[in-house]
Amino acid sequence: MTQMKNKFIFVLLQSFLIFFSCSSQTINTITFDNKNLLRLRDASNYDLNIQKAKNELIKKCNEILANSKTYSVTYNISAYPFAKSNDYTSRSRYWWPNPKTLDGLPYILIDGKVNRYSEKVSDKPMIDGLANDIIHLGVAYFYTKDESYVKWASKILDCFFVNNKTRMNPNFNFSQVVPGQDDSGGSIMESVVLINVIEGIQLMKSSPNFPEQLKIELNSWFLKYLNWMNSDPVGKKNARYTNNRGTYYTLLRCAIALYVNNVELSRDIFNDEAFKRVDEQISKEGIMSKEISRTLPLGYVKYNLSGFLQLNEIGKKLGFDLFNYRGADGQSLKNALAWLNNFRDQSKVWKYSTERGITTPRLLSMKGQDETKVKFTVERFDDCLETLTIIKE
Repeated sequence: MTQMKNKFIFVLLQSFLIFFSCSSQTINTITFDNKNLLRLRDASNYDLNIQKAKNELIKKCNEILANSKTYSVTYNISAYPFAKSNDYTSRSRYWWPNPKTLDGLPYILIDGKVNRYSEKVSDKPMIDGLANDIIHLGVAYFYTKDESYVKWASKILDCFFVNNKTRMNPNFNFSQVVPGQDDSGGSIMESVVLINVIEGIQLMKSSPNFPEQLKIELNSWFLKYLNWMNSDPVGKKNARYTNNRGTYYTLLRCAIALYVNNVELSRDIFNDEAFKRVDEQISKEGIMSKEISRTLPLGYVKYNLSGFLQLNEIGKKLGFDLFNYRGADGQSLKNALAWLNNFRDQSKVWKYSTERGITTPRLLSMKGQDETKVKFTVERFDDCLETLTIIKE
C-alpha cells in the first residue's frame, strides 16, 4: 500500500513538473520581445484578430510546404567572371549605364529609379525568399508546434548554408557591385534579411526535428560572416556610413554575435556604436537628414527607424536603454519617432520632395491610402506577422 502511494505521489509530481515547465516556457529570440511573443500566443486562444492572423500564417506556411522551393546563390549564373558560383552577387539597383560613354561605363546613380536588369543578375531574390520562408515557418512553429514546418525549414537552411554544392560563401564581397567602379561591392544591406533567418531558427531550434549538426554548421557560417564584417577590409567599410547602412551594420553584428552566443561581443559592439548612431543621424528635432534627402524619403526614414527599434530590443537584452537615450545636443530615438508620428495628423502633409519634385511619400508604403494624408506605423513584416509578433500599444 505504501509502495503504491509513493508511486502515485511520484506520478503526480512528474505531472506537476511537466505542467510547470510548459506554463513557464521561455524563448530566446534576438530582436523580438520574448514576453510579448508569449503574451500574443496566449491571446491567440481568444483574440479574433490574432486567430485570423494565425490562420493566414498557417495557410502561407502550408503553401511554402506545397511549393517545396529551395534557395541557393548557385542557381543563378553569376554576372561577374571574377566571382565563384558559391559567392553572393548582385548589382546596385539605382545605377544605370552612362549615356555619355560608348560602353556605358562607369554607371551613374539615379536615386530611386530601379534598374530592372540588376534584379535579373542578382542573388537577392534567393536570400529574400529564404528569409521570408524561414521567418514564417519559425513563427508558425512557435504558434502551432507543427513539426512539418521545422523539417522543411531544416532542408532549405541546409541547402543555402551547408551543402557544399549549393551553400553560399559567408561574405558579401560582390553585393551591390556598380559596373565601372572597382571599389564597389561589399554592402551588407542585402544581408539584413539574415536577421529574420536567425529569428526563425531561434523559434524552431528547440524542436526534436531540428538536427544538432545543422545547428553546428549554421553557427559556424554565421560566425564566419560576423568575422568578415568585423575584420575584412571589404566588410569593415560599412562602418563608415552615417545613415541607415551604418545602423544596420551595427544591428547585424550585435544580432549575429548574440546568435552565436558571444554576448560579450554583442555588448561591446552595442556600447561602442549604438548611441553614436543616434548622435550622428538624428537631430534634436528628430529629423534624419541623410534619409529625408533621398528621392524616396519616407521609406528610408521608416526603414532606418525599424533598424533602430530592433537595435533597441537587443539593447534591452544586454542591459542598455537606447530608447530613452538623449545625446549631448538632444538627439534621441524618441524624438525621431515623435517627428514621424506627427504625420498621423491628417492636417499635416508630407512635404519632403521625391523624384521630379513630387511632394508625396513613396507609393509602395501607402497601401492605397491618400498619399498626402497617410497614417502609418514603422512596420517590419506583412500584416499577419505584424499581428503575431508585435503588440500594438
